Amino acid sequence: MSRLLGAVVLHYQNPQGAVAVVRALESQVRQPDLVVLVDACSPDGSGIELMRALPEVGVIALPENRGYGAGMNQGIAWMQERGADQILLLTHDCILDLRAVEALEAALEADPGLGVVGPRLIRTSTGRVWSSGGDLRPLTRRGRHFAADTDATSPLGVSQTCRWLDGAALLYRSGALTDSGGFREDFFLYGEDLEHHLRLTDFGWRIACVTAAKAVQDTLTVPNYLSMRNHLRLCLQRGWYLAAVLTALHGVGRDSLRGVQQRRVWPLLATLHGIADCRKQSVDPRWAVRR
Repeated sequence: MSRLLGAVVLHYQNPQGAVAVVRALESQVRQPDLVVLVDACSPDGSGIELMRALPEVGVIALPENRGYGAGMNQGIAWMQERGADQILLLTHDCILDLRAVEALEAALEADPGLGVVGPRLIRTSTGRVWSSGGDLRPLTRRGRHFAADTDATSPLGVSQTCRWLDGAALLYRSGALTDSGGFREDFFLYGEDLEHHLRLTDFGWRIACVTAAKAVQDTLTVPNYLSMRNHLRLCLQRGWYLAAVLTALHGVGRDSLRGVQQRRVWPLLATLHGIADCRKQSVDPRWAVRR
């Protein structure tokens, strides 16, 4: 039975990247039936530029930038209103291999217990794998990636189940998104993919990396403030109190040592602000962009 496949591309101040992502979708062996681009209120006006460059694609222009989760939730709602059975989420810098959508969709259809699948993610700059899904570190409960820094040409065989997938490229079963209610929006950026996938498993869904599917992307370093704040929020929400204490102690110790070695104090200050703000609903924009 033919299923309606929708694709959501989240954009913020990267029009060339977003156009490349859409063109890669149009070149897929299995092309999405619907594509919508969500512009997170890009202050440089590039959302309007994309409307002109991609007249065949729907564009949702958000009135403010409330982060990854809020932007993706808008795209998910748009797709579900139109009856999408499967919803592909992509960031504006993640380019799928020609057969990636085909492989991802086949994996979902072959296993009704899977709620979400994702491809192997490969760094554009090095050509090496940076994620094939992941699990959690035993003490701090932070996410860690499978197959990090391995050769992308090495065959990995069949799909492998995992605890979570990176949010750069995700194909969801629409019913799984309905069960979970979508992404938490209080994280703003980073960590909401891990939190969401843990929550999906609470509803009985499983998660897998489809190693036959590939995508390329160059990742950025997570700002200290968001890394600390968001992981502590996750730990407190999950009742992982020891992991929260260990995460805070490790972050402060690490950044104190680096501060002495590099004569830079702001990474430690960002980490301390992240600890202080972990119970606050909104992020502090002064620290959210500093790396």
